[in-house]
Formats: sequence, structure tokens, C-alpha cells
Amino acid sequence: MRYTPSGRYTWVLHVKDHFSKYTQLYTLKSKYILLITECLALWIMAFYLIKIL
Repeated sequence: MRYTPSGRYTWVLHVKDHFSKYTQLYTLKSKYILLITECLALWIMAFYLIKIL
């Protein structure tokens, strides 16, 4: 059985923290690299502190 997407989102990006095992899913319209990097930037900004040297 194949999955046929309904609507405008056709891909799911799964990001998992290795140590805490926390998982977050992001829906994507395509596999375009800028969309993926935006999701990864949101992940980093939400859960990790940025140190300014």
C-alpha cells in the first residue's frame, strides 16, 4: 500500500536528539535544501544556547 499525500505537504523531516531522545517532526512541501535548513535552524535556536565568543 502506498501513501498518496493529500494537501500541500508531501514530506516529513524527523529530527531526534541523541542524548534526550526528544523527537520533532517538520512537514515540508518539497525536499528543497533551504526549507530543510530553516527547520534545522529552528531546532537549534529552540533547544540549544548560542554562545557568543
